[in-house]
Amino acid sequence: MNQQAHLLPLQRTARHLARQLTALQLRCHSVTYAQRLSELVDQILTPIAQRIDELEVVSAGTTLNDLLEQANRCTTALLALLATCSNALTAAELAPMLSPTIRLLTEAEHMAWGTKA
Repeated sequence: MNQQAHLLPLQRTARHLARQLTALQLRCHSVTYAQRLSELVDQILTPIAQRIDELEVVSAGTTLNDLLEQANRCTTALLALLATCSNALTAAELAPMLSPTIRLLTEAEHMAWGTKA
């Protein structure tokens, strides 16, 4: 199997996770979710972070591993921050904190195709 075909499942998963995080950003700016940061974290962000962690493990030894490792570190640090001061943050403040992970996942998606993000 050629390298690009091996990266295809990783690329698809990275794209899917980036889209989920982007949807979460939009929800964070929604008036409906303004007061429900803990729900967004528990029901959406934590499962996404777990999938990013799994994706990083699967990507070991590939060209995407560095980017996915960085994305995993970002979400892990974000969850740690939210665990310690979730009452001090709003959903709107969470939204821009998702951007670095979205960028890294998008970059991994593009790298799988050999293009620049």
